[in-house]
Amino acid sequence: MTAETMILPKTKEPIQTTVPTSDQELIKSSSLPPSIAAETKILPKVLSRLAELKENIPVAATITETAQARRTSLSGKTTDLEARLAQREKKLSFLETEFSRLSKEE
Repeated sequence: MTAETMILPKTKEPIQTTVPTSDQELIKSSSLPPSIAAETKILPKVLSRLAELKENIPVAATITETAQARRTSLSGKTTDLEARLAQREKKLSFLETEFSRLSKEE
């Protein structure tokens, strides 16, 4: 018997003529033993949750980048404010010394 004249075995399952385009279509089109039936019922829920998580990844990344930018900005502002405070404390100390000196002269 050649490959051209070979007789295909009979099967009870229909031959799939289309290629599944998604995970859910693949699951629906595959023949699973009854022992896995319970798992296949929750699998669409798991896939749905996975798709939701995939959608949330860019959002989480954006939030993380924004938070990092704010931390950097606040760090710079803190440094600037600390320098201004130190300068004003130095000026206040000088003015207190001057006031004390002028009070003694009177």
